[in-house]
Amino acid sequence: MITPVANRHSRTSQRSAYPSRRWGGLTVHQPGHCFGLFLTLVMSLSITACGLLSEMPDNLYDYPPDFEQFLRENNASYDYEEFVYFLQSHDVHRIVPVWQLLQQGSDFRKHKLPKYALPAREHWDEIINTLVFLKYDLVPYIGDVRVLSGFRTPKYNLLAGGAGKSRHLTFSALDLRPVANIERSELHRILQNRWHTLGEEYNLGLGLYSSLRFHIDTGGHRQW
Repeated sequence: MITPVANRHSRTSQRSAYPSRRWGGLTVHQPGHCFGLFLTLVMSLSITACGLLSEMPDNLYDYPPDFEQFLRENNASYDYEEFVYFLQSHDVHRIVPVWQLLQQGSDFRKHKLPKYALPAREHWDEIINTLVFLKYDLVPYIGDVRVLSGFRTPKYNLLAGGAGKSRHLTFSALDLRPVANIERSELHRILQNRWHTLGEEYNLGLGLYSSLRFHIDTGGHRQW
């Protein structure tokens, strides 16, 4: 049967109203297909975004105003975020507040130097073993700790009276203090036990002071 001219013209017009196009090798003739592709694209982007958000460290922006000012004045926000993600990849980003790791010391006003400093990326690996020791083999015994001094620049270390080869310079050392009340004698007993038991395994350096402050690093098995 021959299709009437009117019907042939109608069908041809309908097809020409939505010309075929190529989308990634797929020929699309109907407007519904375009909408379907658009919807699929939106859903894919949404799933990707949700995946990224779910991987964001929950403490990424957990820092005090003076640290926020440091990041802003030094254009260091991106590098800091990268550092937090780096710690998260080793599952050591929640042992202490991350910003405390970048605190040079408590006497920064005396020395008229910045309170914070961000180490170069080549030093980031150095802090991992120290944080692993904290997480699994020290905090369970003495409770949470506060970082009093983490990474130091050479100038800060010199004015603070640090050793010329201080592990603070290479970012493997932390000066700490327990958050909870603990007798100094008990703290030292636990620290000595941890050093004798695991010192060689972690290449652990331990320094004890007259207060509750103490030093640990993973840059050499020694004690003072």
